[in-house]
Amino acid sequence: MSAPGDAGSRERLISVVIPAYNAERYLEQTIESVLATDVVDRIIVVDDGSTDQTAGILRRLAAEVPALVAVSQPNRGVSAARNAGLAAVTTPFTCFLDADDRFLPGGLAGLQARLLADPEAAAAYGGVDYIDEHGRAIPRRGARPRAKAIGLEDVLQGNFIDTTGAVLLRTDAAVKAGGFNESLRFAEDWELYTRIVLIGPIVPSDATVVEYRQHEQSAMHDADLDFSASHGALAV
Repeated sequence: MSAPGDAGSRERLISVVIPAYNAERYLEQTIESVLATDVVDRIIVVDDGSTDQTAGILRRLAAEVPALVAVSQPNRGVSAARNAGLAAVTTPFTCFLDADDRFLPGGLAGLQARLLADPEAAAAYGGVDYIDEHGRAIPRRGARPRAKAIGLEDVLQGNFIDTTGAVLLRTDAAVKAGGFNESLRFAEDWELYTRIVLIGPIVPSDATVVEYRQHEQSAMHDADLDFSASHGALAV
């Protein structure tokens, strides 16, 4: 496991929250991609009652990586795991990265710069690329950022962001919005955005931030995206 880059290269204003349930296959790759950035102060991994080797991997990595904080809880679902991680955040900005996805170089730094430049924004988002279970590029381009800031009218038309790893939130805005709705079985990220934009707009960045991994376990997330595309608007 490599160490973070030069601490003086950029301000480290971001905590990355990773919900992990039976994530042994990809978790170390995911954490490596976080460490390859130079804007992350803390990595908070929430083991959501895994029954595989996730807990053992986390114990080993936590001993090697000072920035990594391991949280354990009974299985309560991804929204509860994200909220548990959010409760441990002390940095100004928070990103929720799935345990099988990977950051791309420069993506988080681009989002951080965007929020620093726009103090009224509650969040910033960038582009997404797709990879398969082996980490190979899939010839499918994820959603590209829109040209303007996103407000309530826009977000009610559908989920315009493929995965939470492409979004950087102001921590105080995420807390003020109440975090993720733990009663929802799908579209919980989209529903959060409808509350975030009441605090401030979600602004676009030119950066491509994350590689979103497609495999059997990601089928539920794809169903969420299909739901938002086919239903058009979210009732809140």
